[in-house]
Amino acid sequence: MFPTTVTNNTIVGRRCHECDSEENLGICLTCQSVACNHLHHDHLYSHFILTQHVYAWDFKENTVLNLSPGTCFDRHTAYKKNTKLAALPCERVMLHKRKSCTNQEEPNCESELEQSIVCNKKLQQLEGLVHQTPAPFTTIDEYYMKYVQQQTATEMRLHQEVVQEKNQAEYEFEDEKSMKIQVLEEKNHILEEKIQLLTKEKQETDNDLMKVQEELENQKRMNVPRIEMSDTEAAETQLQKDVVESSTFDPLPLKKWLKDQCRLLGFEHPTPVQQACIPRILEGQDILACAKTGSGKTAAFALPILDVLSDDVYGIFALILTPTRELAYQIADQFRVFGKPLGLKDCVITGGMDMMIQNSALTESPHIVIATPGRLADHIESGTEFSLNKIKFLVLDEADRLLEDNFGKQLQTIFSILPKQRQTLLFSATITDTIKQVQSISERKPFLFDGNLLHQPADKLDQYYLLVPSNVKDAYLFHLLSLYHGNKDDDEEGGSAEKKRSGSTIVFTSTCRDCQILSMMCRKFQMPSVEIHSLMKQRQRLASLAKFKSLQVGILFATDVASRGLDIPSVDLIINHNVPFVPKEYVHRVGRTARAGRSGTSITLVTQYDVKLMHKIEDRISKQLTEYRVKEKEVLKLLVEVSMTRSQVEIQLDEEDFGEAEKINKLKHRILEQEILAENNPTEKKPKKNKRKNKQKRLNSEK
Repeated sequence: MFPTTVTNNTIVGRRCHECDSEENLGICLTCQSVACNHLHHDHLYSHFILTQHVYAWDFKENTVLNLSPGTCFDRHTAYKKNTKLAALPCERVMLHKRKSCTNQEEPNCESELEQSIVCNKKLQQLEGLVHQTPAPFTTIDEYYMKYVQQQTATEMRLHQEVVQEKNQAEYEFEDEKSMKIQVLEEKNHILEEKIQLLTKEKQETDNDLMKVQEELENQKRMNVPRIEMSDTEAAETQLQKDVVESSTFDPLPLKKWLKDQCRLLGFEHPTPVQQACIPRILEGQDILACAKTGSGKTAAFALPILDVLSDDVYGIFALILTPTRELAYQIADQFRVFGKPLGLKDCVITGGMDMMIQNSALTESPHIVIATPGRLADHIESGTEFSLNKIKFLVLDEADRLLEDNFGKQLQTIFSILPKQRQTLLFSATITDTIKQVQSISERKPFLFDGNLLHQPADKLDQYYLLVPSNVKDAYLFHLLSLYHGNKDDDEEGGSAEKKRSGSTIVFTSTCRDCQILSMMCRKFQMPSVEIHSLMKQRQRLASLAKFKSLQVGILFATDVASRGLDIPSVDLIINHNVPFVPKEYVHRVGRTARAGRSGTSITLVTQYDVKLMHKIEDRISKQLTEYRVKEKEVLKLLVEVSMTRSQVEIQLDEEDFGEAEKINKLKHRILEQEILAENNPTEKKPKKNKRKNKQKRLNSEK
């Protein structure tokens, strides 16, 4: 910082910092050091090298030296040449430099006056080549005022630049903020429109449901006919009384080790189907039995088969056919438990497993073979070395489905190698017309037991229906699951009046795709779940079933492959995501709960298009379902989230090519069937060949 005033008193009593001289002193305005005349310019030059611009006060000439770029070096060299240039203005020093650059000879200047005249002439000559600079300051006040003006001007300029940059940044920030607010407002507007559309659709569907409800109430007022206490009900109640009288397994003609095994497993009282069928099977009769789901049908044929097997143990002794893989493994587990003292060997033959391993298991002659028809027929057609000529028992579990579904060809293949001298046992939860035809055609008249005369579900089953709009059915489903399987914290905060259950839940769907989608959505809603459907590999299906049975997971999504025979004691809630097209499938679905005297609940989601199907189901079970009510405001909160989650899961499934392998296999089977039909009917192709030959002959003749 320059001193405010510089006078001769400033250097009074001071000496040159180099030579310690007291004459011809000058002060440096850059560092305020004092130097004599012959060292003054050297000192200033050292500043110039560092700062490229130096001011100094020369007391001898009473002028300010402006040693800016272009002057300092020339002044320094002029001093070295003993040229007295200290009093010359700065621009003249610059001209002196410019002139020296033209390589012209410099005149010898004897006096300062002559030198200034020469410099003025040089200035006039080079006026068009060099820009003039301001004249040097003559006084320190003038210099200081100019310096202050320059400093204030630079400060003002810097301040203006800072203000401009700040204003520009604020303007850009405001623009960015306004853009973000605009985008959020647009998104909010789109969501509001979606909510309005959904509310309109819900209002329309609510109106439709109100009409349906009114129709149902009108039908109730008109006293819809119901089956009253009849001979069939009387016979069923009498059968139950007989069972109560014989409340233990002791009166049954079973061996002692089997009775002891039943007691160890906790079976103390035989069920009606066991009480009625076990003696007849031991007598050698064929059986056609119908009993409610969860009434112990498996034990009704497993116990007498093991009783007879213990007299002469050999394999293969009995063949049990089931429609589903999971049911086959469940029957095998029960045979292992009951036959453990006997050292029983069993073999499960189902699809989805390695045929070579199954082939080796069949060749080892197991005592009991539990199989699905398709895979067993494949082994027979492939020439597997095993024999079914000596079997004593053929059991068809869930016989109604085996005889009515697409198992006809496989059953023919299996029955063709079975011996005629055998006992045939048919068990089912429902007796259909096909089973009645089998009874009438059979040469050996079977013993008929109909323990489910009214073909109803279990007595302790609470059955409900929930009217929902078809387009928001998923939201109602996940609301129900959150009521039964939600977090405890959510329950306390929400204050829900619904009582949470500690058991498990099975959700039945109509298609494999819906089953997979709903299970993935459930996991995204932080509710652990597994799924079972026909597009899964057998190992995956068994793993899912094991997790569900061991209570690692509380929710199972399944198609109708799990609606038959599965006995899982922890299941206390069944939800039908769709209404079954066949009423008997409803009976089998809800029969997965309220088994063996336990209680359970079933809820069926009914849309405006399913009312007629529900009437058929009510006619079949001779009972009217109770309406289940939920808080619709709670359901509306889930609408947007459920719809967005479903769309995300569907995109994920499409990326994984879900179900593509099954489509390709179906096409292959169709092509093979067409080729087989073409080989069996070769005469159909011959006329076409003859036509082609005739056309070729005609063309050749025309040519």
